[in-house]
Amino acid sequence: MNSKQLDYDNIIYKSLKILAQGLYPYIEAKMREKYSDNWLETAKCVLKNQQGLKKCNLDETLRKDVSLQLKLIYKLWDSIFENHLSQPIKYKVRLSKSKVKKLLDIRNEVAHLSSFSKDKTCKSVDCIIQLLKAIDAPEAEDVENEKQEVLQLLSKSAQITKSKSKKSLFVEIHLI
Repeated sequence: MNSKQLDYDNIIYKSLKILAQGLYPYIEAKMREKYSDNWLETAKCVLKNQQGLKKCNLDETLRKDVSLQLKLIYKLWDSIFENHLSQPIKYKVRLSKSKVKKLLDIRNEVAHLSSFSKDKTCKSVDCIIQLLKAIDAPEAEDVENEKQEVLQLLSKSAQITKSKSKKSLFVEIHLI
């Protein structure tokens, strides 16, 4: 695995951690609107079959675990999250349940150590940014910075490729 590959994978990992930070307050607020102080009990029931939940503090785990957060949004989409996330309002992005599923898939690929190409990295980061913007999370800017890092890697890669092509062409011309 080369260093660029590690950079792409690391960018996705960091972006998912930032997503978890931005999602928790949103999830808590929306769940409290519907279930008031019983929101954690409801979340526990919805997530009852998830690994490791019985042995830990759900509130603490939910704050950090983007997988659980996305599963909660996905499972409660129709009853809680659809009304807010699927309505485009001014500069807010319209989000679909399938986009939440896509984010879950991205998270699972990271957890199972799949490698990300530069294109897949860009698309994944864009998807994360869309969700953060849809919930008006300030963390969207942090992920935008991660995206800039991807674009810088792409630019460097393009410059190296272009330089190698010029050198190759120069050598070919001189050999003729």
